Amino acid sequence: MIRFLLLLAAGLTSVQAAGLQVPRYGLKPGMVLWYSGLSDTKDPHGTSHSARLREHWMLSDSGGTFRVLMRVVDNSYRTDTAGKRIDQPAQSGWELFEMTPDGKLLRDQSTIDVDVSALFPPLPPDSGAAAAGWQHTDTFVGSVDHYRLDNKSLSDSLWLIDWNRSTPFDSIYGPQTAKARVTFNTRRGLPLRRESRSADTANKRESQGTIVLDSVTKFDAASLPPQIRAVLAYFDVKKAYDAEGDKADPDDTTGAADKRALAILQNALEHTQDSTVAGMLKRDINQQQQSSAYQLAETKTRVEWRGKPAPAWALTDLDGKKHSLSDYRGKVLVLDWWYKNCPWCMLAMPKLTEVARRYADRPVVILGMNVDKDTNDARFAVTKVKPGYSSLIAGKETAKQYGVTGYPTLFIVDKKGKVADVHVGYDKDLTALLSKKLDALLAH
Repeated sequence: MIRFLLLLAAGLTSVQAAGLQVPRYGLKPGMVLWYSGLSDTKDPHGTSHSARLREHWMLSDSGGTFRVLMRVVDNSYRTDTAGKRIDQPAQSGWELFEMTPDGKLLRDQSTIDVDVSALFPPLPPDSGAAAAGWQHTDTFVGSVDHYRLDNKSLSDSLWLIDWNRSTPFDSIYGPQTAKARVTFNTRRGLPLRRESRSADTANKRESQGTIVLDSVTKFDAASLPPQIRAVLAYFDVKKAYDAEGDKADPDDTTGAADKRALAILQNALEHTQDSTVAGMLKRDINQQQQSSAYQLAETKTRVEWRGKPAPAWALTDLDGKKHSLSDYRGKVLVLDWWYKNCPWCMLAMPKLTEVARRYADRPVVILGMNVDKDTNDARFAVTKVKPGYSSLIAGKETAKQYGVTGYPTLFIVDKKGKVADVHVGYDKDLTALLSKKLDALLAH
């Protein structure tokens, strides 16, 4: 199979850099890449087995950007500790993404949870990075993918790209390892094989898997199969649906934007003739109705809190120092509700620390409101994350006073002790969002 791939016509799959042909992806409109994979995951309750098929339809190459539609079909079963086999329903889904020749993912729409970069890793920008190693940072979560070329010669026709990932959670949730090796054909600009292993020591879970390129076929890019056209039309609908949601007024308690977005999905369902797309739209409609109800309730709660006196409390921090709400009258107070096993809470802490530093000489105080049953968990998290502010032992009762149901939740209390705003959930732009609100309060 490898020899077959090497003999196929190459096309422009590399760029010249310091005398070395640094490879690039050689995707062309009209190609279909067929991959198959097997994986096993062992845990204390048994073993899960999965057989996954992936097909990648290369739709276009516009301005050096590849547009790819991927279909995934997953058949799996589980074997419990007694040896009993439990078959799982077959799962399938689609993903539409755009990628540059060096593997940078630009846009991504998906109905499934698949990491495109697992099989199509970003490639080094130049020969220096290829020799020394390169990395990619997820700006939302903050995880870092590290890549290293395990070759004796950078000019080899087959590159062995080793991968591992580090995350902000590694020191908090115990030792976890994830490693993989991708065999990349530099002449064709295609990944041939991926082997992966991962281990979660805390949960006693181990996984291993292999994905291989089975074949490369062709189709007429100007005349797409009916189902491909239907799925692309579905993603156009989802794009319009998302755009409508982006227009929503965050303080609208009528759910008007959600209703308009729902109408887009319902209209598409009425007009589609593809059963697969109809199934995806029905699922989307059900999920939208559930999430809309939750979001509407959260919006109403947030709006209702504004202007109300913040419930009083008297608590101690993790060092035993006493605090009460009244101690902070005359200052703007930010209360951060969190617990150790909330990853989003851990991600929010560094951003709140930045806010604390930014307003160190202003009448602004940030306090963590921890709700862990075991304060040792809270102390452990604080030791690892090192937030630049104190955390109080708040408990579930105090959280109930504030109506906290999601984490993290931030209550912003003005100088008079009234709730100015409430923010629920993690946002990668949390520092900027919170700073804007604090500036507005400090200006009055």
